[in-house]
Amino acid sequence: MHLGLFMMPLHPPHRPLHETLAENTEKSLLADRLGFDELWVGEHFSASSEPIPSPLMFMAGLVHRTRLTFGTGVVNLPNHHPAIVAAEVAQFDHMSGGRLLFGIGPGGLPSDSEMFGDLSPPERGKRMVEAVTTIQQIWAQDPPYDIPGPSWPVKLSRTVSAEYGIGYMPKPFQKGGPSIHVSARSAESQAWRWPRRAAGA
Repeated sequence: MHLGLFMMPLHPPHRPLHETLAENTEKSLLADRLGFDELWVGEHFSASSEPIPSPLMFMAGLVHRTRLTFGTGVVNLPNHHPAIVAAEVAQFDHMSGGRLLFGIGPGGLPSDSEMFGDLSPPERGKRMVEAVTTIQQIWAQDPPYDIPGPSWPVKLSRTVSAEYGIGYMPKPFQKGGPSIHVSARSAESQAWRWPRRAAGA
């Protein structure tokens, strides 16, 4: 049997951040000792009750202290430039030796959505699809990069130097990249329709 722990994590909103981070770390270490296989950590920028803006940064502190497989639960892609996510996920995949499950979603916290442009749910869904497509293309090729997109076109060609490795985006440890897991609230959501279309469903 495989066990996984999803940690949003929820805390009373007035507790100091350093206390809740320390508590979350202890919970993660306990899960490892109890035999859990996976740890999934959520992402929220603007909620003191769910105070982890970077699940990758939090989980990096646990890589060498546990044998857990780590999952982002989730990276809300409409709130991030996909080139940054591609590089950071690739780095964490190497740091963990391939113990990464890449959870993505369009984002559901209203205050985060307001801060990052107040996009409608369908627009967030479209931006998520654009971002993950761009991330996968970055991982799949070497420069030059010329990836179109309405929100984040990625172009890197003038400053590439193969001799010095300049202009080369990092590729993940896992061949083809970590497996991608999509969060969705219903079968009709934009987030869920993307992988079904990609699979030909």
